[in-house]
Formats: sequence, C-alpha cells, structure tokens
Amino acid sequence: MSGTWNRFIAPSEFLRHRLILGGFPAEKITTLHHGIDPDVFTPRYDHDGYMLYVGRLVEEKGVEHPCRLRTCSRHPFRIVGTGPDEARLHALGHGCRNVEFLGSKTATICTNCIAGHGRAHALALARGVSLERA
Repeated sequence: MSGTWNRFIAPSEFLRHRLILGGFPAEKITTLHHGIDPDVFTPRYDHDGYMLYVGRLVEEKGVEHPCRLRTCSRHPFRIVGTGPDEARLHALGHGCRNVEFLGSKTATICTNCIAGHGRAHALALARGVSLERA
C-alpha cells in the first residue's frame, strides 16, 4: 500500500470485507452504499410481477444465479446492461422464458423502469449505475 490515505470508502459490505482480507485496516474503511434519489423514486408496495437487474454484466455481480433458476422462478427476470459476461449469461438463459435480456438502456429509460412504468418485484442496482433525473 504505497501513498498516504486517511479513509477508504467501500460501496458494499462485500467489498469492505474483501479489502480487509487484502490487508487494508478495517478501522479506515467506511461502507457507503449507493443511494437512490427519493425525489425520483417513490416507494411502491405493488409490482408487475418481475425482477429487475440494472448494471454491468460481469461475473462478480452474480447475475448468473437467477439465470440458472430457469422456469423454477415464478417471476420473470429482466436484465438491463451489457458487459464482458453477456455471452455466457445469454447461453445460461437460452430457452428460458423467464429471463429477458434488454441490453443497454439510457438513464431515462432505466429510471422509468424503476420509478413506475415498469414496477419490479425485486430490484438490483449495480455499482456505478447513474440514474439521475433526465
């Protein structure tokens, strides 16, 4: 660890734990989860019966787990994003009517999917997804 630093901000407990395992001092790591603007996203307690993932398609995100469920899941799984793991995930989801790959979408479309035009039963927002007001 070269250089001087006072604090490291981790966006998840998972990453915080990995940093500690890598030798970073636990007392210098703060977990700061990515937030959602409450002026853009109003909580709802109903849904349209699907699960939604918005983020980069890379192995460490764990997107393959819902793809492996195949028809076991009673809720469709919609995936917004692209990335290096896209081909593998498409192969896992091939022939599964419950998995839908939507590709890359603009921030406005993602915001609409989340905020009301498509109401998801469960939602996963990946690190680095910017969903600011358009």
